[in-house]
Formats: sequence, structure tokens, C-alpha cells
Amino acid sequence: MDKDYIRHKVYYIRNSKKISARNLSLELGMSSEYINQLESGKLTPSVDFLINFCNYFNITLGEFFDVDNKYFLTAFFTLFVF
Repeated sequence: MDKDYIRHKVYYIRNSKKISARNLSLELGMSSEYINQLESGKLTPSVDFLINFCNYFNITLGEFFDVDNKYFLTAFFTLFVF
């Protein structure tokens, strides 16, 4: 698993719930720049961010990192494979 998996997963979950980076940042108490930098691969998220992110979307860290999740994989490849 690499940094790209995490940033794409954050992007996918956020967009699938139709939440802007700004609104998510306000809900999590951080800057929208943090979300944008994370999704663009300029930084790696902190453990605190991942816990808060998962709690906000009502998923576990296990579900977030479940690389065998077939629903996510289908959507992921639709969005990111050319």
C-alpha cells in the first residue's frame, strides 16, 4: 500500500458523499489546503486525520484500508485508470 492509495481513497470517499474539500475541512477543524495537499499527494495524512476522517464518514480504519473491497476497486479504476 502506498501514499497514492490513501490520497485516492480520501478523494473517492469525499466525492462519493458529495462533500467539498472546504466543507470537509470545516467539519474536521482543519484548513482546506490540508485536504487539497493530501489529495494532490503533496503530504501524507496524519493518523489523527485518518481517524477523524473515518469517524466523520462512519467507517472503520479497517474498512478504509480494505484493499479487497470490490465496490471501491471498481469505482477506483473507473476514476483513475486511463
